[in-house]
Amino acid sequence: LPLHRMFSHPYVQCVVVGTPATQPRFVVESVNQDNEACALVKLRTADSCLRANVKYEVIDDGRVLRKSARLINASPSPVRLLRVGLGAYHTDVQVSDGEIGFPVYADDEIFCSLDHPAGWAMGDHGAVRLRQYPGVMLQAGQSFVCMNTVIGVAEKGRAREAFRAHLSKRMRRVARKRDHPYAILDFFGAWERE
Repeated sequence: LPLHRMFSHPYVQCVVVGTPATQPRFVVESVNQDNEACALVKLRTADSCLRANVKYEVIDDGRVLRKSARLINASPSPVRLLRVGLGAYHTDVQVSDGEIGFPVYADDEIFCSLDHPAGWAMGDHGAVRLRQYPGVMLQAGQSFVCMNTVIGVAEKGRAREAFRAHLSKRMRRVARKRDHPYAILDFFGAWERE
């Protein structure tokens, strides 16, 4: 079996020892819109132990919505982040399965993903869930930067192509103009400095 099929999300299990995990609910504290393409939402839990700063940006000529989040431990005691839900969307259309490192395609005209190969994008019966499993301990006052999520739109039947186009703009080799066929043969340091 291919490696990515051996560890599909229904079969990955974990055991937590100690205090049962809780899933806090956030409420909106404030919303600031910098311009038409950017908004910052500040959230907090009901007990104010966790805070979140979420930034929404419209990129790629309005075709992609990128969401960035930072979680802050505002309590005096440490908090362990086991699972971070970065998006849950319910649709009435067919969605692909997705998996770790791959996007979910909805009706082959929308893609939903995390911009990191360790992010989980899961599709099931018209629902899309975007998750991250950091397993980090946040000390008092410490913050954690979550993986970015991206939701993009495309013409009917071209979601995969639109996702690849979005990725190629972010690739390090493309951004640094080292995407020519013989770039691997360039000597270290022989390219132009930025």
